[in-house]
Amino acid sequence: MGFAHLLTLLIIVSSSSCYLMQNTFKTSFYWYSQKFNGTLDLFYNSEKFEKNLDTKIIIHGFNENVQMPIYKEMVQKFMAKDNLNVITVDYSYYDWQNNYLKILHAIPHIGFYLGELLGRLKLSRCITLGRVQIIGYSTGAQIAAHAARKANQYTRGAKVGRITALNPTRPGFESILVKDDAKLSANDARIVDILHTDRNLGYAESHGSVDFYPNFGDKIQPGCKLVEEKKIYGVGEKDGWKQVLLYDDYCSLKRSALIYAESIYSDKFIATKCESWERYTAGDCDNNEKIIYGDDMPGNAEGSYYFRTNPQSPYALGK
Repeated sequence: MGFAHLLTLLIIVSSSSCYLMQNTFKTSFYWYSQKFNGTLDLFYNSEKFEKNLDTKIIIHGFNENVQMPIYKEMVQKFMAKDNLNVITVDYSYYDWQNNYLKILHAIPHIGFYLGELLGRLKLSRCITLGRVQIIGYSTGAQIAAHAARKANQYTRGAKVGRITALNPTRPGFESILVKDDAKLSANDARIVDILHTDRNLGYAESHGSVDFYPNFGDKIQPGCKLVEEKKIYGVGEKDGWKQVLLYDDYCSLKRSALIYAESIYSDKFIATKCESWERYTAGDCDNNEKIIYGDDMPGNAEGSYYFRTNPQSPYALGK
């Protein structure tokens, strides 16, 4: 197991340096490696960064932090699997009041600083951005998109190798008034793989270079429950009571992170390429291409893939 290195950035940005931010913002980066033990500010001590290793960056979701068990599990599995740089990004300072609108406002700026960090590491340590994978869950997936774009801009054309988007958040990004460059797209990295597990809080349509739909990507994943609730993410009562997921549970949304964490050491999520869930369940695609979903997904995968899971861990069926 590697060591965690905490980097806390206190960045004060005036209106002259950033047109939207006028407050003090905090973002924390925890750096894990197998050879270095200590606390390091990568912005000013980038010579310590191990430039010849692949780099995994993990970004948590709304109303979370990187000390939660699921992210610790990812880090532990990555460090045990290979000799890597692993960075976790903690922006929990922004949502300590459980304010989703505040997070929406902050997403581009969090991504900006992560992207600048990657750009500096590229220019000062000659890291290969193509060897960087950013794993973002929910709001973290939208942050990953902004980070990849900023790194591309900072380096004048270098592109992040892979974004793994775990049910990227939809509320606040689905309006026709939101510009395409404000949300995750297939062009943000060389590979953009998206795992859809909750169509209520995420997207139903495919918009990555490759999209995966376990159990149809339904808003009710196997093992999750429905409950009557009047509002979620600010969506109020419209035509009587609205059936949504348990407000403090988000079971189907969280399933995306659980499936990916399991995939780090599993080759049993077998996904089939297909045009739709209906055709997949009808058996029309049984002879189509099949690939492994997860960390070891083939880099040339494109299109939409479907697979089923168990209702509890281990989720992989192996078929």
